[in-house]
Amino acid sequence: MEAKPLAILLVEDGEADYFLTRELLTKTFGCGVKVDWVQTWDGALEALARVEYDVCLIDYYLGQWNGLDLLREAIGQGTRVPFIMLTGQDSREIDVESMQAGATDYLSKDEISVPVLKRSVRFALARQQHLTAERETKELLEKANQTLSELYNTAHQFVDNVSHEFRTPLAVIKDFASILSEGLAGPVNRDQQEYLGIVINRVDDLAVMVDDMLDISKLEAGLLCVARQEARPDCIFEAVRTTLERKALANGATLKISIDTPLPTVYCDTEKIGRVITNLAVNAFKFSGDAGEVSLWAHHDAKNSQIVVGVSDNGPGIAPENVQEIFRRFKQVDGDIRSSTKGFGLGLNIVKELLYLNFGDIEVESKLGKGSTFTFTIPIFDPLKVLERFINRMERSNNGLSLVSVFTARTEPEAAALNDDVEHFLHYQLRRSDLLFKAGPGRWILCAETRRQQPEQILSDFGDAWKDTNQNRPGASLPAIEYNLLGTWRTDDEGAELIKRFDAAFHTDREYPDAGDRQHPIESAA
Repeated sequence: MEAKPLAILLVEDGEADYFLTRELLTKTFGCGVKVDWVQTWDGALEALARVEYDVCLIDYYLGQWNGLDLLREAIGQGTRVPFIMLTGQDSREIDVESMQAGATDYLSKDEISVPVLKRSVRFALARQQHLTAERETKELLEKANQTLSELYNTAHQFVDNVSHEFRTPLAVIKDFASILSEGLAGPVNRDQQEYLGIVINRVDDLAVMVDDMLDISKLEAGLLCVARQEARPDCIFEAVRTTLERKALANGATLKISIDTPLPTVYCDTEKIGRVITNLAVNAFKFSGDAGEVSLWAHHDAKNSQIVVGVSDNGPGIAPENVQEIFRRFKQVDGDIRSSTKGFGLGLNIVKELLYLNFGDIEVESKLGKGSTFTFTIPIFDPLKVLERFINRMERSNNGLSLVSVFTARTEPEAAALNDDVEHFLHYQLRRSDLLFKAGPGRWILCAETRRQQPEQILSDFGDAWKDTNQNRPGASLPAIEYNLLGTWRTDDEGAELIKRFDAAFHTDREYPDAGDRQHPIESAA
């Protein structure tokens, strides 16, 4: 089969130069080349649109236009032909400009020879083949990524739907089992009460698994709401005490709670920290086996402005090489543990993620045959210290470059009765990385990682959400909320000023406006 001749477009306004270049091309490629000649800008664009050329040679001088202009225009219109720039000058500036504009090579007419021209054309063809293969690969990857994204979203939706569908029957089973166990539907004997207790505990286990799956789905989608606020540690522990005592009884384990008092207030999402404690304790009960001993303890670490919470057990322990593995999703290390302890392997992964969202850390100390201690931290309610953790977290995740905007929000004194609702509204609008502090009655401070133009968008989103909430809110509308943007600072070199302005706004009811501050009242709906 005869090879297809090389199709070359020569854009040259001088007839003499055209014949000279054509002769060189014929000497270089013989009969295997077909050369079309155009002399004008419009003629070149028309030819490139009509014919699929292998290479285009462009003279730098084209009357009132130059070859660079034509090159940029052709590439802008989607032409994918490799271009070689020809010029009568040996100019480094034109050479660089040509390469930056998209040419594959730059040749001085005075130095063109058969070997030089052959090398340049072959390089242009090889580069174009590489770019075409790269483009096709990219298109295939984009299609594959789109398919994976659709499958991923479908899987998320499936998990969410299944989890929600599980919740109703689980709640019904637990309620009726509790009714029977308490004798409200008639007397039950000791064995029946024991069996019903097992049913209730297994329903609780399923409910925890459902919550874990939902939280993992929301975490990956960036939709998990975090309502961090000032809280008393003893209230957190008391909220989970009943559940832990029931779980200990069901597993034949002994639970000991040793909490130092008084502990300072902490800054966290109490529901999420309660989940952390429950997951760690339930794990300890399961893996300690019969006659297990589990201790829940907490103390104040004043040096690091945090409280330290620990869950210790006398179980089989964890081998050193498996300590980090246990926090991986769906990962359970092998061991001489009865199969009934098996779950989805989400519990410890959820624990780590929830603590990260609450600016806490977790550590494990374990000895084979001796037991394990899981220790985690919760920051105390010291807004400046929490802000420092927030800034450090941003810098680590963004390689040192982050912008943080600080806003204040306030309501009028006569709206005090609805301040709890306002705070709930503000928490619901936050992204996971945002901080919200209550600075006084009807006053809050918000810190948000932003880009330069994003603060205005954040305020606009809050305003839209406020309107939507009031349109769908039963009873009294949320009161007007006035927002004030104190400023936006870089965390790497403006962190001190950021902390100073935040501290001033938090500890006084007086604002510190300057020329850059903008107040944004959001009026209450009529």
